[in-house]
Amino acid sequence: MIKVNARGPEVKDWQQFLKQQKLLQGTADGIFGPATLQATKVFQENSGLNSDGIVGPQTIAKAKEAGYVPAPIPNFPPPDSINAILDLYRLNEIKDDDNNTHTVFDFVEARNSGIMAIFHKATQGVDFKKDMPKYDERKQAALEANLLWGAYHFGTDQDGKDQAKFFLDNIGQAGNVLPALDFEAIRDKNGKIITLMNIQQAEDFVTYIKDTTGKWPGIYGSSDLREAMKNYEGDILTNCWLWLAGYVNESQLKLPAGWSRWTIWQYTDGEHPNPSPAVPGIGSYDRDIFNGTAEELDTFWKTNSI
Repeated sequence: MIKVNARGPEVKDWQQFLKQQKLLQGTADGIFGPATLQATKVFQENSGLNSDGIVGPQTIAKAKEAGYVPAPIPNFPPPDSINAILDLYRLNEIKDDDNNTHTVFDFVEARNSGIMAIFHKATQGVDFKKDMPKYDERKQAALEANLLWGAYHFGTDQDGKDQAKFFLDNIGQAGNVLPALDFEAIRDKNGKIITLMNIQQAEDFVTYIKDTTGKWPGIYGSSDLREAMKNYEGDILTNCWLWLAGYVNESQLKLPAGWSRWTIWQYTDGEHPNPSPAVPGIGSYDRDIFNGTAEELDTFWKTNSI
């Protein structure tokens, strides 16, 4: 589903279709703004549909009859051109190909190997900011290596607004940090949930980020997010771009209710579903891809950073 304020390749693809139908003037910029909304409503009205401006299944079906071909989703394993995002969640140590532990990243070497962007865990709850000196050092080193930088907060069962304030106070706001909320449970060794952010706390978190910075953060999740969204009737969380975790083939991915596509897909933790080679200068870590081209990744990241 594509709607107002959505951004990215799927919006650009839809805009190009509207231009072909002579319903939209100007450039297909990948931003679902007022002009795209009006053009979508006109297409829906001309097609005998409810003109709500939301590009859902019925609108897409009618558009396909008129020649609309949605952009294909990358195959698995993903092509190197967009297989370019790392998630550095283990803040204290990394391991190389020989299983040796060390704490120094060579971001220049990683960039030269094709990595374009780094996500780094920044905070958790309302008072946990483990290894923040390394976060600051690594952020500076990554930016100097011409890498894009993202920071995420691990949500807990605490006040969502307080968590958002804590996150923003610690990520270093300089117009170059892509923010995200990690929505997943911490479990004990028996699988029992120790802490899990609820939907209201998540809404409060992302709303505070939007109100404070003007940008919606992404939401990272998998099964816990899918379960939480089953009966969701709001529209706040789906303003956020989706960072989906799933160590399966692309055709087996299951989207949470409310999203029609993933923006970033974490497809391996370095070991599953199959061991992946260590990234030069970094080691074996979570790997992610972007649902678009390398150029679109760069634009998306910079447009949505705070």
